Amino acid sequence: MSVTDDGDLVGPAAATASDYEVKLIAPINIALVKYWGKRDEELMLPLNDSISLSINDVCAETRIRVGPSVSVDSVSINGSTINLAKHPRFSRCFKVELEVFIFLGSEKIDSETVNGSR
Repeated sequence: MSVTDDGDLVGPAAATASDYEVKLIAPINIALVKYWGKRDEELMLPLNDSISLSINDVCAETRIRVGPSVSVDSVSINGSTINLAKHPRFSRCFKVELEVFIFLGSEKIDSETVNGSR
């Protein structure tokens, strides 16, 4: 499935008839006053508040695909493949996502992010 700019779900992704795909676009956020410390390390909850601003014309676009054709977890940022063994946080996030979307019947996630201007 894909999500349109309006947030609507649309049919199977083009990759294969049984894969599902979603594309998300988020503005870049710049912290002006950064919080220090974490109240909960596992949930990544901050100890203190922060102040930040978002820039709508500079964004991150992420595409996530799950399904039978995805045989290994993979992450790509701006065209560079990330070594997941060196960054276990991705695998922890994928595990949570797959538990939420268990109805898709997939065990692996392919994620691609591109940062840039609209």
